[in-house]
Amino acid sequence: MHHEARPAFHRIHRLLPAIACLLAIAALPAPAAAQWGGELRLQMGWGGDNLGTVEYSDGSESDLRLGTYFTAVAGPVFEAWSSGPHSVELQALAGWSGWSTGPQNTDDRLKLNRFPLEVMAFYGRHLPDGITMIRVGAGATYHFAGGVSGSGRLEGTELDIDPALGFTTDASVVWGALTAGLRYTHMNPTVEGIADPLDGSSLGIYVGFTTPRK
Repeated sequence: MHHEARPAFHRIHRLLPAIACLLAIAALPAPAAAQWGGELRLQMGWGGDNLGTVEYSDGSESDLRLGTYFTAVAGPVFEAWSSGPHSVELQALAGWSGWSTGPQNTDDRLKLNRFPLEVMAFYGRHLPDGITMIRVGAGATYHFAGGVSGSGRLEGTELDIDPALGFTTDASVVWGALTAGLRYTHMNPTVEGIADPLDGSSLGIYVGFTTPRK
């Protein structure tokens, strides 16, 4: 039985200071060198509570965890402020996250799908070589409606996951048009049939293509 998604807005007050900082940074006078850019990012994260385990005929098992998923996202980057080697950037990303259980040679799978949207602020420092920048940042992330579905002999399995609001931190290196980094996301989504929110936190790595920094 499906239940109504519980609004995540009652948790927004925890992120109000971060949102206020983003607005304040955006209101700073932008220098002439301010620029728009973009980033396409591929991420892999691990963690979270176990949503289900599939056992196979050879005795092996595969878990589907709430914080373990592959993500493809893209979005704009705006340099809001810069002074010498220092800069502050605002970034928004949106896309798809998903993962599934099982080896490649089976159709018996549990599949997780989520749709993330996030807004972050970064402090960046350009290195003397002129093409490398170190960035650290934090912000809010929101996972839209998604859930778990089954295939093969698990066809018909459905599990709703409510939209959830969380926060994320990020440390990365930008080298020319390439970017790579580490990130941590903290989130506690509500899953159908379970009264208390589960741990959907994830620790991951990513690589991407971005607009070169000047």
